[in-house]
Parts: sequence; C-alpha cells; structure tokens
Amino acid sequence: MLPIFSATPPDVADGRFWVDTTNGQLSVRIGGAWLPIVGTGGPVTAPPVPTLDYALTTVANAKLYIGITVSTYDELIEELINSGTQYIENYCKRRFKKTTYTDELYDGEGGRFLFLKNYPIIGVTSIYWHYKNITDTLIDSGDYDIESEEGLVHYDGLWTKGYKNIKITFEAGYDFINDGRPPELEEICKMLVATKFGKRGSAAIKSEKIGSYSLTYMDAEIPPEIKNRLNFWRRFDSSVI
Repeated sequence: MLPIFSATPPDVADGRFWVDTTNGQLSVRIGGAWLPIVGTGGPVTAPPVPTLDYALTTVANAKLYIGITVSTYDELIEELINSGTQYIENYCKRRFKKTTYTDELYDGEGGRFLFLKNYPIIGVTSIYWHYKNITDTLIDSGDYDIESEEGLVHYDGLWTKGYKNIKITFEAGYDFINDGRPPELEEICKMLVATKFGKRGSAAIKSEKIGSYSLTYMDAEIPPEIKNRLNFWRRFDSSVI
C-alpha cells in the first residue's frame, strides 16, 4: 500500500503510512495517532526526469513550438516528450533512432522477402539459419540483397519455413546526430507535447501527477489526422512476404 503524501495529517484507518511533504517525515497510523518513524525525514524531492536517447524531439525544440522561453516547465515537457515518443513508437511498431539489433530471431514462412522489424536498414552484419540443438549456418552475404527503406531482405532462394529459424544482426534507423530526426515525426511529437501541455491545469492532468509527472497518451485522445500521418510510418505485421 503506497504512503499518502500531503502537508497535513490525513484522517485514515490504522496501518496506513504518511509522508509529510513539508519535511519528508514518514509516520505510521497506530491507535488513531500518527507515530513518526525514526531515521526518516528531510526534503522531499522528485527524481529527475530521464532523457530518452531516442526521443523524437528536444525540450528546446518543443518549447519553441509551444511558444515559451521560461524553464519552469522543462521537466514536464521532458516527460511529455518521453511519453509522446513512446506513443509514436508503439503505434508505429518500430524504433526510429539508429540502433544495432543483435541476434534477432524471425520466423521463416517460405517467402523470398524477410521484413525486418526496424528500418531503414543501414547494414546487415550476419544472417544465420538457426535451429535448436544444431550449429547455426551462416548465409553468404552474396545470397541476399537489402531494400533499405522498405526494411526488406531479399533472399535468392526461399526463407525456409520454421519457428524463429532465421537469426540476424543488423543496424537500422535514422542517425539523429548527423542527419537529424525525421522532420515529420518530430513535428508530430511536438504536436502531441503541445496538446498535452495545454491541458496541464486540467483535472485529467492533475490526477496523473504523483511526485513528478508521469503522463501517458491514450489512443482515444489522439486526433485522427495525427494517426493518418503516422500510418505512413507504421510497420506491417508480416515478417516474410
């Protein structure tokens, strides 16, 4: 059971814990009275909001889009960027930042094209036929071609049917440092941040605030026009065609 955080003692049943937000003191309710727990107390500070290295925009860019310059809301905006990035990636079923994927397993379904989960493909290090209790067999790089933007690996033969029988190590995504984030995805992320930021004083936002902001984007609250734009970036479910 989570402790209650408040500046004044709450009127609750015995056995509950309370953190006095004015001094950080932890107390427990016993016999109708609050008894302080020795060794606790001190300033109550929220942990810093982590910065995602794959975030689709930055605090500076989001503030410019929203039209503010003060640093008052920087942590909130950081959290909104994180949540917006997570929503976009979950909806599109892919990671956009350049990343190396090691020994990913795919099902062979008898087709000629293997559709990787993340793209554009920057390069393939190795592909193996992979079977349980049998040594992996390396597929010669001359036996397949890559269609980078589509995320496809075209095999000269057929990808033999099997459960997770293809093992691949590859690099895919966009180089956020040198080439920058895809402009449309960054714009969509900034739109999501601005929309949620505009509701920061609403009851919905306040109900989600515990210590520091922990906010999520619900699918139902995403405007159809944003989903339509994201559909261009969305990954197909089939792995082999």
